[in-house]
Amino acid sequence: MAFYGYGNPPRTSTQAAATNPSTAVILAEVLALGGELNRGPVLHEARIIIGCSTASQYWVEQCLSSGLGSTALSTSAGALGRVHLFATVNQSAQYVLQFVGVSGDRLRVRPAVAVTGDAAVTLQVQVMV
Repeated sequence: MAFYGYGNPPRTSTQAAATNPSTAVILAEVLALGGELNRGPVLHEARIIIGCSTASQYWVEQCLSSGLGSTALSTSAGALGRVHLFATVNQSAQYVLQFVGVSGDRLRVRPAVAVTGDAAVTLQVQVMV
């Protein structure tokens, strides 16, 4: 008897590494959360890997638009809003977060403070239905 697993394929960010990124630089982003199902709020899981040459802090933000201000943050029930993450010198850090995504929202990662050095982020988001 064979077992066949199936599921929703993850969506992966496409941004490249950045040198000396400011807080306005988006290091990783996945657009149109929930849009693939064309229905209401859906549970998502995000896997985030941050690598940097210096210790730094990052924001993971669930947003309504491309704006960088707090008014761009999603306020829907179960949304992440803004989560503060940390990474240390010449190390990578991995985080897994679950949240409710609404069609049209985006999930992104950007520095919480300007980084002196190199930083790279991989962001992978999967619908958990």
